[in-house]
Amino acid sequence: MKVLYQTNIPNPYVVDFFNLLGKKCELTVLYERHFAKDRDKKWVGGSAKNYKEIYLRGKNIGSENSFCPSIIKYIKGDYDHIIIGDYSTYTAMWAIRYMRRHKIPYILSTDGGFANYEESNIKKRLKTYLIGGASKWLSPGGLSNEYLIHYGAVAERITEYPFTSLGEEDILSSPIELEEKKKIRESLGINCDVMIIGVGQFIYRKGWDVLASALKAGLFDTSKETHLDIQAYIIGGEKEKLEELVGMLPKNLHAIPFVSKKELFEYYKAADIFALPTREDIWGLVVNEAMACGLPVITTDRCNAGISLVEDNVNGYIVPKDDEVKLKEAVERLAYDDNLREEMSRHNLEKILKYTYQNKVESYISAL
Repeated sequence: MKVLYQTNIPNPYVVDFFNLLGKKCELTVLYERHFAKDRDKKWVGGSAKNYKEIYLRGKNIGSENSFCPSIIKYIKGDYDHIIIGDYSTYTAMWAIRYMRRHKIPYILSTDGGFANYEESNIKKRLKTYLIGGASKWLSPGGLSNEYLIHYGAVAERITEYPFTSLGEEDILSSPIELEEKKKIRESLGINCDVMIIGVGQFIYRKGWDVLASALKAGLFDTSKETHLDIQAYIIGGEKEKLEELVGMLPKNLHAIPFVSKKELFEYYKAADIFALPTREDIWGLVVNEAMACGLPVITTDRCNAGISLVEDNVNGYIVPKDDEVKLKEAVERLAYDDNLREEMSRHNLEKILKYTYQNKVESYISAL
């Protein structure tokens, strides 16, 4: 089975997935550019071992977009399936226009999305043309299905897959004991009673200013009149960039530059709570990663991963976006209850087991 797959950049989680998918089919991947302008250049995947990679020639536009007309040459090739992995780039739009005109079927894969019921008619018509013209759809499920159907997808032809950045080996077999966490923290130069971790670019959309406000307000348990040393570490950029977003950082909020996946997982293992106060994430793979390390998750009602994977009071909390008070309450509840964190940790390690590259590949092959 010969498969052509279009996507924009070789980020780490797509390269790992392609290498496994390439064991099940003859896979050719078209990349539009080598890296995103607004990302650390270290945020690229490994090498193509089990598939053929081609970098299209064209013009880069903005942070991640591009226009590569040469994609048509490959679409004309002899493939059993063509998968569009990022329909919103100019390159993909050009390809979809060509395929629709020449009645070439294509499968559209999405990492997530939110249906916009207030957008202009022109925008909706364009999205419906691009999305609705596919022959099949691959979706991480939940609100992403609603998103696809809103723009013309046929429910019966949607295949759900576990969207992930995890291999089976990345998921812990059991929660990490508190004493072990303290040892890992010491190795990272961190000393506190409770550690909160957040991961993501230092941009407004991620909501780090909301977390900063909650921390400035103080975190404590009024019922026990206990005060713990609670420190938050956000990984994803330089301190100056975070200060541009939130102003002067409270003493218990720290910025950590981009780190490798191996280093990142050490921070996950050292932490007690994961927080992503995002204003919108069409998925949010860092939620998967935090769960794989047994962390209770606090995120918002605008995070697709949270909505799909987090159940209130079971394995974390979903709070309204921009709600500093609810975020603060959720953090306090977890920070002052070791038993609750351990219980949620076990739920998360069990729930995330099916969210692996291996299971994602099986879902794709089933759809094909």
